[in-house]
Amino acid sequence: MKRLTYPKLRLLLVAYLALQQFSVFAQDSTQLQIVSPFDSVTLSNVKAIGNLQTGSIEVTIQVLSKYHKLTNVNFGGAGFADLGVTDDKGVKYKYSSYDGPPGLSNGINKGYSQMTDLQLGKSKALMIISVQDTFHTGQSETLRFRLVKADKTVKTLKEVHLLCALTLDYMSAGQKQYYIKDIPVEWFKPKPKVAGKR
Repeated sequence: MKRLTYPKLRLLLVAYLALQQFSVFAQDSTQLQIVSPFDSVTLSNVKAIGNLQTGSIEVTIQVLSKYHKLTNVNFGGAGFADLGVTDDKGVKYKYSSYDGPPGLSNGINKGYSQMTDLQLGKSKALMIISVQDTFHTGQSETLRFRLVKADKTVKTLKEVHLLCALTLDYMSAGQKQYYIKDIPVEWFKPKPKVAGKR
């Protein structure tokens, strides 16, 4: 059996250490990713702010239209597949599509945590779970929603998916999903209110 010389051993050791560092880096690195199916309606400036007092997380996303046409953007849908969030604990959040007696809801909200306050610009979700706004070229609006109660140790929203129906100059341009992955959650503790001060 041929013995390895010192330079070869040293080279093997350096290669092994380099691979170890690379694989650890690859496993630990989570970076925000945005997958936009419509190239001229982009999402950016994504933030998830958690309130340590209530356990709620507010998500805000900047929506920008670069189309040189009047653009109507509609986000929403009836179920988790259309509008949903999964955190790093595996908890899934969706808009509750029914708030009446549990016996009448057929368990449609079972297994999901609640999402509320869906809004795009001034458009709010009311009876129908969707928000829409009309954009001119270069116009930007804020899309926001709130996860009502999350585990306060959640560090990342692993995936947010949003169904978008797009209309250009009053003609349908299709329905496609936006995906946002690995949103870091910034938790803060609200300052206590001082009695007598507003």
